[in-house]
Amino acid sequence: MHLTAKLTALHTAAGQGLIRLVNLQLFFCLLLSLCACNGSSSGNRQKFDEDMNYYLALKAVDTDRAQEAMQLFKKAQKNGSTFISRRSAEALTKLGNIQERTDSALELYNTYQDDDSLIRAVSELVHAEEYSQVISLTQGINIAESSNKLIRLRLTALQKKGDPRLADTVYQWYTKRAISQEHFKYYLASVISTTQNICDMNQQIIITFRIETYRKSYINAYKQLSSVITIIDSDDRLSLTPQIISDMGKVSLYGSSLWQKNAAFFDTLAKNAEVMGDTVNTYFALFYAARLYEKGGNYYTAANTRYKKSMEQAPSDFDFDNSLWYLINMDMGISPEKAMATIKQYCTQWHNPLYFTDLFDTLSVLLLSSRSWNDFYKVYNIIEGCADESTCSKYAYLSGRLIELGLAETRADPADEARTAYTQALNSGTNTYYKMLAAHQLGLTGTALEKVMKSTKINPSFTKNDDMEKLLDGYAVFGFPQYIYSEWQTFTSNGQPLSLECAERLSQFMQDCTDAAKSHFAQSIRIISRTIDNCDTEVTVNALKLMYPQDYSELVQQACKTYNLSEYLLYALIRSESLFDPEIQSSAGAVGLTQLMEGTAKDVAAKLHKDTYDLNDPATNIEFGSYYLSNLISRLNNSPIMAVFAYNSGITRVRTWLRDSHLEIGSRKLPMDIFLETIPYAETREYGRKIISAAAMYGWLYYNKPLGEIITEILS
Repeated sequence: MHLTAKLTALHTAAGQGLIRLVNLQLFFCLLLSLCACNGSSSGNRQKFDEDMNYYLALKAVDTDRAQEAMQLFKKAQKNGSTFISRRSAEALTKLGNIQERTDSALELYNTYQDDDSLIRAVSELVHAEEYSQVISLTQGINIAESSNKLIRLRLTALQKKGDPRLADTVYQWYTKRAISQEHFKYYLASVISTTQNICDMNQQIIITFRIETYRKSYINAYKQLSSVITIIDSDDRLSLTPQIISDMGKVSLYGSSLWQKNAAFFDTLAKNAEVMGDTVNTYFALFYAARLYEKGGNYYTAANTRYKKSMEQAPSDFDFDNSLWYLINMDMGISPEKAMATIKQYCTQWHNPLYFTDLFDTLSVLLLSSRSWNDFYKVYNIIEGCADESTCSKYAYLSGRLIELGLAETRADPADEARTAYTQALNSGTNTYYKMLAAHQLGLTGTALEKVMKSTKINPSFTKNDDMEKLLDGYAVFGFPQYIYSEWQTFTSNGQPLSLECAERLSQFMQDCTDAAKSHFAQSIRIISRTIDNCDTEVTVNALKLMYPQDYSELVQQACKTYNLSEYLLYALIRSESLFDPEIQSSAGAVGLTQLMEGTAKDVAAKLHKDTYDLNDPATNIEFGSYYLSNLISRLNNSPIMAVFAYNSGITRVRTWLRDSHLEIGSRKLPMDIFLETIPYAETREYGRKIISAAAMYGWLYYNKPLGEIITEILS
């Protein structure tokens, strides 16, 4: 008799009551052993003690044994470790009848008293139609900051009870925070049914104005602007909020061409707010006045003055950086030199360097495309220690190259300056591309190179959370890969990082569980990659191999042999395109491991004489992608990097770039690493960097290839 049948017979023989705990644990441990992805040995499970009840309960849920699951969850809730206890309490809110679920949800909230537990409790109370209790529990929530889902539940209860506070709560929800999909859904439902019974006409007009702005119906919203202004001026109950001012600014920018007139209105708005001592509204009014003067053209001084004044009034660090971003961007539209002057003035004052990364990427393209080599080097010296690590590394590496090529002038010895710049580029945190290229230029090998390849940004404030890691480890030990990724996302979004040691265990387990779900492999790479980006210790080679795995190795080897490709290049392409998920499909319609578009696949199929094919089949997808990449290389003068660009953006665009770009410096060709930085599409530039760095990592990890050899091969 099959083991499952024997266990079922055993259970039936035990009667209809609950099996004693010892037999129940035996039952589930045996059942778990049947799984292909069942985690570690039963010996390792013993260290979980009372926490084991939680995992056994999950298996009971999976096998429709709800009552047994409830008993086990209750034991785990009472005796389990911190996160096990909470997850068990949360699980109980989904089991049993309505009264049992409601009681469990209220117990959860009474224990933890946070937004998540409140949402669970209120959701069950709404389901049980206990609306008065919902209103009581949500009485003190902050409409401007609480979860939209929680507010929606309160609105449902207020409406069901005919509570007179409904109208004001709805209006506050629509005017004190950014409009979301939750707002839009509620609006559609209300318009169809009862909006006239919820809010008065003045409130309806303002809410509709905000919804139209959210939908980007700027012309329609602009037509309502004068009515909104009149209503707020005349109705003492209603007032301007930063969100309403922002919407006014958006519709004035995109729903009208009267930019100077609209800018003057925001100037008046700013003066009135300043008189009232309202710095928040003053900021937003000045900011949109600046945007409108800028868009109107020929009003540079007016826009410049208001951007700077808004920075003085900024209610938060984010708002300061936002105004400064627009100021620099405006100056960049006039000239790179003007932007450089503003960056030099303010780079020590911004709060989040990452906010300006895209501006430095754009500035880089402008300077290198116009061959302003010395200006590029000047920017490097200005932003050192001020911009984010990746940007500093990029400007350092490229400055080193420009100095080495004799294109940028230095006062000191050029060789020394180039080495200094390359050494600085090694300190790039998590950006491997410029680190690798700098290591190549410095000629690093052996242990010196290994140190660079394994280097990352160490989190000095890392504190290991043992209970969190025990919960995640338990999913692996007891064979539940489907829970790991979502749990990990929850913890990391709450600022609780994972130790590298734990991340390696989880990533390895999930890669071993690919047969259970193809997405597990991609998830495992994301977990280990994110952990390496915010690490508690030096990266191990094993961690790097988990981050750069060799899945589908036999198919890759065969395809590379057939189409004369380097395996490390094909692995880099598959990893960059799909993270080895054969079932993934992009929003543009690209399918499978090598992310082929249907049109491209049809062309390849015709050339390979295949009448039918399935792009979700790994063998087919790898063969088609390999053929396509090999074909691009041959059509682009045997240049792997040009083929990579074409794979991302199309061969026609690449040929246009080659035709329009000045690829020579005197009698020399422009090096490909610098040419890459002049490509007009940010996506393609970053794609090229990803492929090069991934191929170099694969070559170093698995093929004992010198770093320089791989970089030189691909950049040829």
